[in-house]
Order: sequence, then structure tokens, then C-alpha cells
Amino acid sequence: VIYIPISINSIGDGLAEPVGVYFSTFFRKKLGWDVTYKTRSLYTSEGGFWSGSFRRSYPGSACVFVTSVVVLCIEAGEFTQ
Repeated sequence: VIYIPISINSIGDGLAEPVGVYFSTFFRKKLGWDVTYKTRSLYTSEGGFWSGSFRRSYPGSACVFVTSVVVLCIEAGEFTQ
């Protein structure tokens, strides 16, 4: 069961940045769409709660979501034991 969050974090988050950069650039240049959003972090290495602001993309977030669904489907047998 511990492999589920490790897999989601390593694969999903690892692919989220290149997918987000590629598709954000594609949508912005070809279609003129801004597919990014701003969010705040709970805690950052700079120190302090709510001290960081980040820009995320919908395609990158979708990549993490799809990876989560795939990993959960693959590991579904672990939940019945």
C-alpha cells in the first residue's frame, strides 16, 4: 500500500512539469488560452505559513490526476486484503 503514494508522487509529479510546460506553451501560442492558475502553499522552505505563491497549469494537474487513477486501478487488489 505504501507504493501508491510513492508511485503517484514520483510518476505523476515527475511528469506534471514537462506536460504542463509543453501544453501551456502550446495552448498559449496556438490558441491564445491561458491554462494556468495561481495557488498558495501551506508552508515553504522560505519559512512561514502561506508564504509562497505558485503558478500551476491545468494540464500538469490533470497529469497528476490521471496518474493517480491509473495507479489506484493497478493497485486495487491491495485494498481487498
